[in-house]
Amino acid sequence: KAAKMLAWTTAEDKYNVTVEVIPYPEDAGWGPQRIAHINQQSAVGQPSADFYIIDSAWIPQLVEGGSVHDVTDHYAMFGQAHMDPGYRQASTYQGRLYGMSNGAAGIIHGLFYNYNLLTELELPSPAQLFVDGEWTYSKFVEYATAAQALLPEGGYALAGEAALYWAGMVNAGGIKLADTDNMAINFTTPTGFDAAQALTQIAQAGAFDPAGLWDAQNVSFRSGLSLFNPGEIWYRNVAGWWLDIWGPGDESQFGYVPYPMPDNGSLESYRLGFPGEAVYVMAENLPLPTGVTNAGVYRVLADIFMATRLNQQAEPDYDQEETRRTGFMRLVDDPASVEAMLAIQPANIFFDPLKSIQPHYAAEGLGPALRTIVHQGADFNETLTQ
Repeated sequence: KAAKMLAWTTAEDKYNVTVEVIPYPEDAGWGPQRIAHINQQSAVGQPSADFYIIDSAWIPQLVEGGSVHDVTDHYAMFGQAHMDPGYRQASTYQGRLYGMSNGAAGIIHGLFYNYNLLTELELPSPAQLFVDGEWTYSKFVEYATAAQALLPEGGYALAGEAALYWAGMVNAGGIKLADTDNMAINFTTPTGFDAAQALTQIAQAGAFDPAGLWDAQNVSFRSGLSLFNPGEIWYRNVAGWWLDIWGPGDESQFGYVPYPMPDNGSLESYRLGFPGEAVYVMAENLPLPTGVTNAGVYRVLADIFMATRLNQQAEPDYDQEETRRTGFMRLVDDPASVEAMLAIQPANIFFDPLKSIQPHYAAEGLGPALRTIVHQGADFNETLTQ
């Protein structure tokens, strides 16, 4: 925070500007309303701000709406190649860069588990299995089946949406389901088949909740009866999602483990999908004062990003690894989960925007297809090629 404040005030003095953060209007709620607001304001030449914070998945709609500025050339001139590759890919549309970020692609999602329940049942830590390189499809089937035998009535080893498990498991094998590099959709691969088979075996053992609800809505997970549920990091400390989900304080203890990998996988080959994140975009049609250019406006924020990073690295007690560890310790209670999170390095992350392109909850998305395969035994290739 101190590093960012210093970068902010330095940029204000250097460029003779005032940097101000303002909220979106009340009628520009998250999602379609916000996209419409940004497009409408640009169309009349009155953007609400110089920069907007948006979901990177919205960039195509905003580009088509003519409301965001192409910053490719500005980045080449002032960006100093500082953008994380995952964020850069998430901010690129039709070969041109539109987003800005000072973030680093990291853990967004994975499998969370009820650590209170895990310790009560005296089950081994799945996070430790991951750290030891043993968290494979076969081990997952074995683990879920064994856990089911110990769970109370109404509980399941796996709760949540089959498509989320499957997508994470396929990514873990190094397969991008939505490959933006090659403009390909990779559903019917051998890795995808093996992942579906593992989940089907778990379902056939009665260890997979057939309700298929997800995120904050899963009843068996919220009730404390089920063990695993896919989720995103931010759910953990948000009221109405997973904050104090089973009771206050130590009554709601969580563990985290990345999705299982193929039986021939390793920690070196492991991949965790990065679906995109919040990024800054520069508004198009800015009513700039005489002598001020879009490049100049871009440079202010680019300088703040770079100076923040340099200021932080210059602090005497700065330790990037210890900062990561401290952050993870605030999210999980299983000590092995912290080690599993630390084991995920930048090389283990790749950009796969499938969740944005084809969300599992959409009627035409993967949710219905994978539920049919996993819970009803439908043919894998036939179902995913329809």
